[in-house]
Amino acid sequence: PHPPAVHLMPTNMANGHHQPPADQPWTKVVPSTATHLPTAQRRQHFHVAPLDNSAVSAHIQEQRVSPATPPSSIPRRASDHAPAVSKASDGQQSERNPLKHQEKTPWSIIFNEATVFAGHTEALTSCDYNAAQDRLMTTGLDCTIRIWNPATGEQLKAFHGHKGFVTACGYSFDGQYIASASDDETVRVWDTEGRKLNTERKHTGAVICAEWSKHDYRIVSGSADRTVRVWDGKRGTKILTLRGHTGVVSGATFSGDDAHIMSVADDHTMRLWDVYTGKELMLFQNPNQQKSNSVCYAPGSTTVLATACQDATVKLWDYRTKSPVATLRGKHKGSVQHCLFGGFGAPDGALLVSAGSDSKIVVWDVRTKTPLSTLKGHTAAVSRCTAGPGGLLYSSSADASARKWSLTVQAQ
Repeated sequence: PHPPAVHLMPTNMANGHHQPPADQPWTKVVPSTATHLPTAQRRQHFHVAPLDNSAVSAHIQEQRVSPATPPSSIPRRASDHAPAVSKASDGQQSERNPLKHQEKTPWSIIFNEATVFAGHTEALTSCDYNAAQDRLMTTGLDCTIRIWNPATGEQLKAFHGHKGFVTACGYSFDGQYIASASDDETVRVWDTEGRKLNTERKHTGAVICAEWSKHDYRIVSGSADRTVRVWDGKRGTKILTLRGHTGVVSGATFSGDDAHIMSVADDHTMRLWDVYTGKELMLFQNPNQQKSNSVCYAPGSTTVLATACQDATVKLWDYRTKSPVATLRGKHKGSVQHCLFGGFGAPDGALLVSAGSDSKIVVWDVRTKTPLSTLKGHTAAVSRCTAGPGGLLYSSSADASARKWSLTVQAQ
């Protein structure tokens, strides 16, 4: 038997409602029976319950990592250490560090909600923008992946194939392929026409997150089976299984150079992994035993990250300190589901967007650690945000809609 799949969703969605009140907290919902039933029938078997990590532990034995040989198309650069930061000739770090912007001109944000994308019949779990083809992708608890024209809001395609809720999606770096994750325990790869490629990539529990590498076709996924797995997205083969987390893995992402992965889990930890050897390089303990829902790197960075936390905060990290260097707080009134560094007319990494279970999207000035604006329009938890060109921001929500926002940064 498989360990129970665990999902982050508003509490009353377990009763079939996809539009909870704006202040509805997100909770973990554990299916009590098989997940391979039609959605309407499966929902009757869902009940709200706190996560019992021992239920997962009973099915997973601790094993040493046995990485497979990476495909020859992926350059191998084994490292037994966390990434070193190169030094410029003047002794300063050459990597951009958004936490140390010297220019502190006050900014203000002007925003407009331009388009609402409606078509899903259940809560949305994820979204991603394809710059190569100017397309928006969304996924939801209706078990579908949908493709939209961002300019008009028209739905262009709907992909079917997953046997469970679709929990995450992402475009490859060149926009040619789509990865999707599901509580049916699989990661699937599609072309942009909706044709499934290769074989299904299997976990032994619900897959919570999946993301492409930034420069090639590797995929990292995190699951309720407590593992992080790395896949060759084009060949369909598993490259690595990373073991160490003792809770559901809720987020995983590649560093700016694709040489490392940072993952977060319900075990209150964040872990840094070497992509080529599978070795765990660093372990971070979240302050006050708080859980993180997602993690993202600053643009092009190998050291600066942000985590979206269940205590209504976003924490900024420089991994060299092994503890948060700043905490963004005071605007969200519930769990922060997702965070994203952005420019929107400001220098890359100088702004950060957070999406909350309180239905709000908050734009933060990373330089001053202060909020610039709160975007209101969704009527339920916001699950994810993704950036488009020219100051555009897209968001997905448990209110069964996606929205497009136009952001303009102005110096005061």
